[in-house]
Amino acid sequence: MFQVAVLLPQRDDGKFYTGQLTYTSSRPVEVTVLELPLTNETAETQPLSVPGLNASIAALAAGEPRNFGSVAFTGSELALVYRGMQPFTVSYG
Repeated sequence: MFQVAVLLPQRDDGKFYTGQLTYTSSRPVEVTVLELPLTNETAETQPLSVPGLNASIAALAAGEPRNFGSVAFTGSELALVYRGMQPFTVSYG
């Protein structure tokens, strides 16, 4: 099981968010930047196939889960993922 905190919801206008995320979390989280549809596969992205979706997506390979960090991102959605059942809090900017 895992929990997801969506910070920037999926864009459906074909444009991308871009910026710098700085965060602190009560549990170790993974920064997930989705690119939908997949337009540029790089070493930093992992293409994913989603059942029922007629496109590939890519998720930023953000490394090990951390309680804090700062990440530059460009994508159609930005989320933090915690792979556990306990509630967590996060502050970000």
